[in-house]
Amino acid sequence: MMNKSVTVSAKVPESLKKRLDELGINISETIREALTREVEKKLRAKVVEDFSASKSKILPKGTITRIIREIREES
Repeated sequence: MMNKSVTVSAKVPESLKKRLDELGINISETIREALTREVEKKLRAKVVEDFSASKSKILPKGTITRIIREIREES
């Protein structure tokens, strides 16, 4: 199944756009990847928060600690 795409726009300084072009950076792909990483990061943080708040014992020991470390390493 293919996801329907929508247009998202942002204004950036002209100097940044010029450097992106000079370096041959694919702006669309870079933005998609960055937004995907941000969503994954927020979802992981929400999982940690939800499980911590409920003091759930569903996860194996050390899972929440591992997720927190992953979040910190990405920052």
